[in-house]
Amino acid sequence: TFPFRRYQMQTVWRGDRPGKGRYQEFTQCDADIIGSDSILCELDLVQLFHEVLSRLGVPSYAVMLNDRRLLNGLARAWGIEDQFTDLTVAFDKWDKIGSDGVRKELSERGMGESKITEVMKLFSLLDQEDSEERLRGVQKLLLPDDEEAQFAHQEIKKLMDLALGSGVPKTCLLFDPTLARGLNYYTGAI
Repeated sequence: TFPFRRYQMQTVWRGDRPGKGRYQEFTQCDADIIGSDSILCELDLVQLFHEVLSRLGVPSYAVMLNDRRLLNGLARAWGIEDQFTDLTVAFDKWDKIGSDGVRKELSERGMGESKITEVMKLFSLLDQEDSEERLRGVQKLLLPDDEEAQFAHQEIKKLMDLALGSGVPKTCLLFDPTLARGLNYYTGAI
């Protein structure tokens, strides 16, 4: 019966050589929902993360949100669709290399300085702690007639509103426009 929901806790192994602080073998908890593209499935996952982390007593956690379609829309707005992978790989490293490192990474991957300057405007949104302000800032960077990106913007806003309405505290929910994980399998919300 779809949507199909599952969870699993088990030992997993990395197939690569893990970097410092990462292990080849570790325990991982997965939760998946397949067979639906409803925003309510995303809400289920946000609520699950909140409940589990709260019950475990994890201090100061945040469920981070973004949407692959917003990233695609930003690339279209900046005219760098053909460098989408370079863009998202650099975004994914931001927490380790910072804004200057992202700028250098994009330059080394052949992106022009004017495009890099446009991209770096996104990082200024991270100075805003309020997710709604960040979301409004991203919308200003999107092309007004980009239906896919505008729809994704509305869906993320709706997801955040639903999560807040369901009891997830505002302090535990963070829209991060640079979140770019799982690019081989995410098509919508991240």
